[in-house]
Amino acid sequence: MQAEDAPLLEMDVPQDRLPGFFPLLGGGFDIHTEVGLTLSEWFARQPGLDARYLKERVQTIFLDGRAVDDADRAVLHDGATLALSAAMPGLVGATFRKGGRYAALRDVISYGGRDDMPSIAGDGTLRLKLFNMVAAEIGPLFLSRGIRVAGADLAGFLETLPETFRRDCRAIRLGGRPIAFTDLVSSLADAPRVRLRVRCPDENPG
Repeated sequence: MQAEDAPLLEMDVPQDRLPGFFPLLGGGFDIHTEVGLTLSEWFARQPGLDARYLKERVQTIFLDGRAVDDADRAVLHDGATLALSAAMPGLVGATFRKGGRYAALRDVISYGGRDDMPSIAGDGTLRLKLFNMVAAEIGPLFLSRGIRVAGADLAGFLETLPETFRRDCRAIRLGGRPIAFTDLVSSLADAPRVRLRVRCPDENPG
């Protein structure tokens, strides 16, 4: 299904409610993007992001389930799954940290480079998973642009949100038309894919 075939769900929420969406980002979401680039190149081409963030803030990278040590050699292909995390605690965090001293301990599950997955440059789909501080820092950027998730997954997520969160939603539109939060779950449950766009309008305009 192409992105334009999926219904668009737009939600306007207060800034302090945005973290409520971060667990959804950790579960994985799809974006249409340029592929055939190294991870460093891809970051550098994303509006609002740059390669410095990848180098300085992202400490753990998994590409298709394999730990990445060198973002200049990891190539994003169509359909790839990319997981990004800040530093994780303990031995697990130290072992999977990119270029860390314990990297040799997980050599068999490390990403080897361009030869691991030949890729053709062009447009494609990338599945992203964002965790902890990475979700907090760049997650809002992707939410404001729009992400694609399975309708059933989104419906299940919305059911977990507390009543206070639901009351604080300022505007909800599905397919360009206003819809009540209470009607969302049944409306989304059978949709193969949904485009979700979350905005935080200025609370003090002017």
